Amino acid sequence: MRLNGVPAADGGGGGGGTLASTPAQKTDHAYGDDKDNQQRYTNLQKGLASSLSTAMQDPKSKFYQDFRAQLKQAGLQQFDLKQIADSPQIGTGHGQKVRGYQSLITLMQNGDGYSPSFMHDLADDIRSAEDKKRGGNPDVWDLTSDFSGKNKGWFANDPLDGLLGIMSKDPAATTSYLDPGPDGKNDNLQYLVKDRDWNHVDTTYWVGNIEHTGSDAFDKDVRAGLGLALESATTGHAPGAPGTEFGRHPEAEARVMHEAVNLFDYGDGNGKDDKGQLKGQGDSVLKSEEYANVRGPLARALSSYSPDIVDIIAGDGPGDLVGKDDALANGDHSQIQNSRSSLLRVLRGVSEDPENYFLLHESERRYMAEQLTTQDLSDPEALKNRAAKIGEVNGAINAIGGDIHLSERDAKLSEAGDMRVYGYHFIGGAITGIPVVGDMAQRVVDGCWNEWLKGVSAEEGLLARERISSGNDAAQTDLSRFFKSWGDETHQSDTTVGAAQREAQQSYTSGRESAYDALRERK
Repeated sequence: MRLNGVPAADGGGGGGGTLASTPAQKTDHAYGDDKDNQQRYTNLQKGLASSLSTAMQDPKSKFYQDFRAQLKQAGLQQFDLKQIADSPQIGTGHGQKVRGYQSLITLMQNGDGYSPSFMHDLADDIRSAEDKKRGGNPDVWDLTSDFSGKNKGWFANDPLDGLLGIMSKDPAATTSYLDPGPDGKNDNLQYLVKDRDWNHVDTTYWVGNIEHTGSDAFDKDVRAGLGLALESATTGHAPGAPGTEFGRHPEAEARVMHEAVNLFDYGDGNGKDDKGQLKGQGDSVLKSEEYANVRGPLARALSSYSPDIVDIIAGDGPGDLVGKDDALANGDHSQIQNSRSSLLRVLRGVSEDPENYFLLHESERRYMAEQLTTQDLSDPEALKNRAAKIGEVNGAINAIGGDIHLSERDAKLSEAGDMRVYGYHFIGGAITGIPVVGDMAQRVVDGCWNEWLKGVSAEEGLLARERISSGNDAAQTDLSRFFKSWGDETHQSDTTVGAAQREAQQSYTSGRESAYDALRERK
């Protein structure tokens, strides 16, 4: 059989090798100096990727099985790729070769429609090549130079991460790949978040005129594929998709999110160990540079879990405040059951980028406004409980914002407040993924954006200065404005609005202290 005129599998071991080496040849031309023919070679790459996708649909076919077997060998073979060999002009990396899997994933990035079976099998084979527990070599993909962005970011020097990015376009395939399963036997997520070696850049240093080998480093695009895969697997939508209406999630999606939060925080899929020896580090981990590419996708995913997050922060979740080992399995209405502390630390970690913080704030604020404007709150106790919940969640979210040092971006924040349109904040561009709510709930949120921003700013520095007991008049004003806006929209009496305002203000302190306690736990 041939793929675009290239022998794919000939029964003699040539198929996998040909498909590993030929992409390297076409890549050299597509990204080389022959500007006049670059488009031609780019089109050839796309055609070959499309042919590969078509050919590898049936995992039971002889062609599929033969090709995979050949690729296991060819994927580890080394091939010449001039564009990569010449990246370090001098030194130990000059003339370096690329592995077959690196070349293949570079090619596959030009196509789509790959079958879940092919992507899962390919990911498993790549993992086996690098996973020390499976007899692999963690340094097998190491090369000298950074391959990210304009610096030849088109090259998949980390083939597993590159494949995760490709897989993320198929949410069902990505969910099943990362889902630990009801029995917890699938360890792909744990391997990727906790166990894997992500440092694939060889470094050197000079002593006099002698070059020495240094410690491995990571590319600037490290974990980019993992971030996209997490977003896809936990939401059921392609990364960056527009927001949808609030709701719960299917069991598999909730399991992936639940375990991911625990792994980021404790390095353990079940959360804190029985002996209490693990310390929550989710905020510190996600704040670090090597997780920068995970933060945005994870924040977008978490925004779709706002119903779960609000319940957990307020202590109304099915796992109570301490959480449970597993997600709550309830069909399409499943929920995460992480501890409040773990969840708050992970929220803080992804909020290192202010756009993510605004997205999370907006999502949770919208959800609470939706609940407030659509539920029957004619019973004073029902209104009291709802107001207390809103106050507590606002306190926790504001406390997270107060730990981000937003004052460094005061000018942009002020501009964002002025340019705010239907929940989208312009700080380098519109934020995507904000959930959709009704017009009434939207107006309630829109009516107090500036007051909320002042409330967050008033929290800044309190944790660092150990002044968590300080009052926050700006936040209290924000809550008053929030309920006043609700009262105007739903035609409530002044007495009803006043009762809700007082209840929310009293609960605000409890929420902020729970967040500060969670963030202080790792200090």
